[in-house]
Amino acid sequence: MPNGSLDRFIFGNTIPSNADTTLKWETRHNIICGVARALDYLHNGCEKRVIHRDIKASNIMLDSDFNARLGDFGLARTVQLNEKTHHSTKEIAGTPGYMSPESFHTGKATVETDVYAFGVLILEVVSGRKPGHQNEQNNYYRSIVEWVWEHHRMEQITDVIYLRLNKDFHEDQARCILMLGLACCHPNPFERPSMRTALQVLTGEVAAPAVPTEMPAFMWPAAPPVIREEMDNSITGAAATSVLPGGPSSSALQFVALSLALFKMASLLKVSANGFRSEKLPSLSKGNRRQGIVAKKAAFGSIRAAMSLSMSTTAVQHNQKSTSLDLAIPIMVNSCTGKMGKAVIKAADSAGLHIVPVSFGAEKESGQTIEMCGKEILVHGPSERESILASVFHEYPNLVMVDYSVPAAVNDNAELYSKVGVPFVMGTTGGDRDRLYKTVEDSNVYAVISPQMGKQVVAFLAAMEIMAEQFPGAFSGYSLQVMESHQASKLDTSGTAKAVISCFQKLGVSFDMDQIQMIRDPKQQIEMVGVPEEHLAGHAFHLYCLTSPDETVSFEFQHNVCGRSIYAEGTVDAVLFLAKKVRFEGITATCSANNRFSQRPTSASTI
Repeated sequence: MPNGSLDRFIFGNTIPSNADTTLKWETRHNIICGVARALDYLHNGCEKRVIHRDIKASNIMLDSDFNARLGDFGLARTVQLNEKTHHSTKEIAGTPGYMSPESFHTGKATVETDVYAFGVLILEVVSGRKPGHQNEQNNYYRSIVEWVWEHHRMEQITDVIYLRLNKDFHEDQARCILMLGLACCHPNPFERPSMRTALQVLTGEVAAPAVPTEMPAFMWPAAPPVIREEMDNSITGAAATSVLPGGPSSSALQFVALSLALFKMASLLKVSANGFRSEKLPSLSKGNRRQGIVAKKAAFGSIRAAMSLSMSTTAVQHNQKSTSLDLAIPIMVNSCTGKMGKAVIKAADSAGLHIVPVSFGAEKESGQTIEMCGKEILVHGPSERESILASVFHEYPNLVMVDYSVPAAVNDNAELYSKVGVPFVMGTTGGDRDRLYKTVEDSNVYAVISPQMGKQVVAFLAAMEIMAEQFPGAFSGYSLQVMESHQASKLDTSGTAKAVISCFQKLGVSFDMDQIQMIRDPKQQIEMVGVPEEHLAGHAFHLYCLTSPDETVSFEFQHNVCGRSIYAEGTVDAVLFLAKKVRFEGITATCSANNRFSQRPTSASTI
């Protein structure tokens, strides 16, 4: 070809010094369209579908008028249109920088891998950047996809356009093409547009696909639309250009369900903000002890919180003082003599909240003074609670109450706070739940009521709920065994365990709550469960074991929490959320039941 390969012009490789190396915007656009037409023909216009497998700038030839010609079919393979959509290879083929992330897992070339490489090519042509690591002069060390996606996140995507164009381009058209490039480079192959759709975008027949602000995390196996449709619970996304031959196997379905749930949870947690989303959890009956599952003893050391799904997490540290808005929030902690009350006071003080030096306790504790975080907190007995609370609320009109009382006191305490009109955070699994919710709703006060305040554990619950919602029945026929170990003073069954089991029931597992194995004996907790001795007085070790009917497939879900700081720090987030709702919304509502942390700004409609 008279003008050689495209890379010579967009990267300046081996171009004569007297040549004009800057391709005008119209030329760049025409080159992209030409490649798109060629790939659309290979994928959809041939009797046998052709997968090129090596789309890159050096394989795009330019004629004398700079029309693009797709060359180098040395790695190309054909597949029958009506048989399959991929070509399997023993060795991974392609050029680093242009290869899709799934290529390294599957070794398969698909129309989607071609689309990914085409997306990289778009970003190259528009920006003049190489696909991988650039040289030192350009001070560029990230992939071009990550680089462009970061500019998209900052709403500065047109800043990546080649500088030597001197803004001589159609901004709307350039933005549309860049968005198409990112869509083609979506980490999930099933979210990428087909080449037919890509060509229609380039010719203006259809709008560019929607692209997430944040670059999605790569998860494998990816969730194809065919599975979503078979589960009769589809998820919004771009139309797929291929399906799994023969449909998913039963064992693969559970892996896909779990992967999708974790992927959506990861997306949920990407943007940082304090807040809760809440949904009402159906009431579940109490369970009795039942033996039958032997836990694996875990070596724990000093790790305070962990999940065994190939991931770990520690409690979020509130080591920075809150903003001036949060500093004005007064917090009163009920039962400050208890271990959970003390943990909340410590976390609230660390976050910069104002600890009101008043608390409530049992009659025998009345008149006691507890010294915590440099404050002397006076404890009042039950007989004077209402008058004391009304007086404190009058002095601190922005007061938020925190309550970790025993289950038997839940309803009476909620009625007190509601009567006085004090917003409150209550971490509990006890009480008459229907009566509790009705009390709050009738009072028109704000409240966060949750059986689980640990942010990381709540994220795990959110993933379970996502899986149950998107893949109902996915674990039909599987047997379930559940073990939960808590300090001996915890008399009731874990609300978290009930919530997880509820999700498994939606996934098709038959299980009664009285089958939960509750471990409260310290000796068993040390020897069988593996609880560190120093955390016998405060821990939450849960193990869920799923086994297929033929016992050839098993899943284990485990979360182990030592200490109370994870719950205390989650409680502080709930206080901040509640205080901001009261201050900014100017209306009242109820936030109850299985609260889910949402790492995005929360509107009043989520209460």
